[in-house]
Amino acid sequence: MACHQCGQHYHGEAVKRSNRVDLRLTHERRGPDRGCDAWPRSRSVESLNSRFGDRVLRHLHLDESWKRRVLAALQEEGPKPADQSRDVGLRHAIENLRKQHIWGDIADDDYRRERTALERQIKLFTSSVNPANLPNLEKAAGYLKDLPRLWSHPGVTHEQRESLVKGVFSSITIDGESLISIEPMPAYVPLFATIVIDKGVGYRAFKPPPSPPQSIVGLNRSMQHGKSTVN
Repeated sequence: MACHQCGQHYHGEAVKRSNRVDLRLTHERRGPDRGCDAWPRSRSVESLNSRFGDRVLRHLHLDESWKRRVLAALQEEGPKPADQSRDVGLRHAIENLRKQHIWGDIADDDYRRERTALERQIKLFTSSVNPANLPNLEKAAGYLKDLPRLWSHPGVTHEQRESLVKGVFSSITIDGESLISIEPMPAYVPLFATIVIDKGVGYRAFKPPPSPPQSIVGLNRSMQHGKSTVN
């Protein structure tokens, strides 16, 4: 968690009360160089847990069409099919080279050197046109589905909640009192894009401001450089 105003990270602090210890997240350590007007400077871990569950986790719902829509968007963003004539030509060249070697027109060393060069070109060409491997969306979606239930489970510790958050979010900002924005890890961006579009929850890109996204693809690209604001 970081301050929305200055970007400085919060740190944990245990405050002793009369009969208990209050766990808090504090904006920055006390001192003359704190230099940010965010207020209050600390928040109770319990209150933040409750706010995070209410303002963020209850929106993590994927409808039945999420997989079809995300896969379609990712495939649209991927490389388009390339002209296969180059690949065919390279393979014909290898076959011709092989025949010349069999007939004794090319020495062994020359054959191996030229064949290696042609195979390297085929490998580079093939890797440039193959679609990128898609993330494990099923696993990520299942994790998001279970996250609200795990978060509110009485047996889950603060350390476990911290681990849950770190697995999904790369950044969470707070402006003293209120949660302001969340930013998912790259593997979860497509899933969050579908949630934002379906529910109309707050979204705002900070640098640079994009045109309003017209599709999952547009939002996917925007969210790689922006954040989702919490309404």
